[in-house]
Amino acid sequence: MNMEKLATDAPAHSRIDGRIGMFQDESRSLDERMSCLVDVLTALRADLTAEVMPRAARITGTLPRWYDAVEHVDAAIGMTRQLALEMATRD
Repeated sequence: MNMEKLATDAPAHSRIDGRIGMFQDESRSLDERMSCLVDVLTALRADLTAEVMPRAARITGTLPRWYDAVEHVDAAIGMTRQLALEMATRD
């Protein structure tokens, strides 16, 4: 996934909306659904770390809260990947 393109390209958001729809489709495999979740979390991180968000956080004095939000998304991505690895080894 191209993070820079995702953060700046409006059609990318419709692709993420499609990934959300795929995640909600219970007929998809668990692997496909986990991949969708990682893609959506990664897109969220790209949106959070795009040039405008950090600058706005500095201007408004909310930079520590912005750092916390990015760290939480990073943790969610890591936890999702770890779960996917654990599930893969069970099969």
